[in-house]
Amino acid sequence: MIGEMTPPSTPLLTPSLSIATTSTTPCAPDSSFFSLLPSTKSQDVPVYIDALPRIPPVPFTPHPPTANMSLSAKLLCLFRWTLFDPDTGTLSLATTPREKNFQMQWMGVKYAGATDNELVRWVRSMWWCIWVRQAAVNYVGMC
Repeated sequence: MIGEMTPPSTPLLTPSLSIATTSTTPCAPDSSFFSLLPSTKSQDVPVYIDALPRIPPVPFTPHPPTANMSLSAKLLCLFRWTLFDPDTGTLSLATTPREKNFQMQWMGVKYAGATDNELVRWVRSMWWCIWVRQAAVNYVGMC
C-alpha cells in the first residue's frame, strides 16, 4: 500500500539505565586493533631497491678539445682549475673547478711573484690533465 510506514532496518536504540561494572571508553581501541596495523619498526620491514648501474650509460673517453676552441676558452678552462698562493705565486691544481661566473685574473698570479716562464711551463705541463677533468665535468653534466 502506498504511504504505509515500514519499520526501520536497525533496531531502536534505547538508553540503558544499568551501569556496567567495567568501563570502556570510546577513545581506547581494543588491543587487537593494533595487531592489524603494519609495523613501523625499521628492522621488521625489509627494503628492496634495484641496484644502481656500475657502468655509465655512455662510456667516457677524454678527447682533445676541438681544433676551433678559442684561446680565451682554453685560458678560462685552465684558470677554472688553477689555484695559486697569493704570497708566493705558486700554482697548484684545484680538486674542483671554480664557478663559471668568476673573473679570470692571471695578473694576480704575476703580481704574487710567478714569472711568465713559470706560467707557460704550468700551462704546458697541466693542460691535458686539466682538460680531462673539465671533460669529465662536462660529461657528468650531460648525463
